[in-house]
Amino acid sequence: MKKLILKTALLLAAALALPTSANAVVVWDWSWSGNGTGSGSLTTDDLSGGSYLITEMTGTWNGEEITTLKPPGGYFSNDNLLFGGRPQLDGQGLSFSTLGRNVNFFYGATYFRADGSGPSKVGTFTATIAPIPEPETYALMLAGLALVGAAARRRKAK
Repeated sequence: MKKLILKTALLLAAALALPTSANAVVVWDWSWSGNGTGSGSLTTDDLSGGSYLITEMTGTWNGEEITTLKPPGGYFSNDNLLFGGRPQLDGQGLSFSTLGRNVNFFYGATYFRADGSGPSKVGTFTATIAPIPEPETYALMLAGLALVGAAARRRKAK
């Protein structure tokens, strides 16, 4: 029975260590500074070639919680694309809502529009890939837990 548990744990650890697909989900930490402040996280689908489609956005904008990521083609014809190089956003940009306003970051991530009124505001948008443990890390952790469990059972049996 002990050998079966150990073999199962090792097989599970090996399966977790296998490489993932090329079109992986990538999580980013984002921030805005300048005229207005904001920060949070973005979840994206890797479209390859250095571009990512933003599928989820969390965080705050000027102290208000972000409630909705606008779908592409909506507010200010946003496309919700993020790019790995500079600029990180294009002319259509990224659009979202808080309880109090609609916001669009656009044009090389140096301007934003709020509520569709008034002149554009200047600031800096940055996004960096959030540190996420690799599958190998989880595999090693599971293998270690299996060994600790086996050692504990062995001591208990003696």
